[in-house]
Amino acid sequence: MFRNPSETIPDEQSGLIKATSYSGVKQFEKCPHALYLNKIERVPMVGSPAMDRGSQLHLELEEYIDGTLDAPTAAAKHYPDLIDSFRKEYEVGKCTPEEKWAFNTHFEEVDWMAFNCWIRIILDVRVMHDKHSASIYDFKSGKWDGDPAGHRSQLMLYALFTFLKYPELEHIRAAPIYIDHKKDLHYAEYTRADLETFLPNWLKRIKTVTMATEFPPKPSQWSCKWCQHCRPQEELKQEHPSCLYGIT
Repeated sequence: MFRNPSETIPDEQSGLIKATSYSGVKQFEKCPHALYLNKIERVPMVGSPAMDRGSQLHLELEEYIDGTLDAPTAAAKHYPDLIDSFRKEYEVGKCTPEEKWAFNTHFEEVDWMAFNCWIRIILDVRVMHDKHSASIYDFKSGKWDGDPAGHRSQLMLYALFTFLKYPELEHIRAAPIYIDHKKDLHYAEYTRADLETFLPNWLKRIKTVTMATEFPPKPSQWSCKWCQHCRPQEELKQEHPSCLYGIT
């Protein structure tokens, strides 16, 4: 792809991983070496029934909201009124399911695979109430993991970049939707002033990933227990784990 000579990679992308996401930041903070194996060594990630099911439920909800599916999906059983409201808002152009955004270091939107892409966001549902107010949601499936703080953190990042994408927005409310559990929605409220409050810390965390040249392991009983790199994967015909530092 042709590049203008003035288009250079900034210092914020001077590391081995040029672009990241919320999950990339969280993985780096938990264990940099696991992210290195994923993104630099490109060790294939083996799927699981739970992951496949989660992807299918997300797809069904997206297709019901956008009208591809006529009948409500079983994934909507705990929140039928809310999911139906998304479908109605979609019909009048106020709701968008499954959005993928990519931004460079200047907060300009770029193609998902652009060479200067810095941060990627996948937003499950966005509802624009008017040009100044919106709601955003993230679908969560599977067992209740007891980590609502982590889910709120993810939606905070998404809210901040929604403000950056839509300059007229002044208020966003955000909530995770636990599609396998009938839980009350707990909204976090954000205003444009929160960009100044919360964005600097997020940018620091993102830059820590995209400027990293070393990815030391952080073995622990908890993280290694759930990391597939810490045990041989039969699907990959591995005789030994990809990670040499795991605690088993």
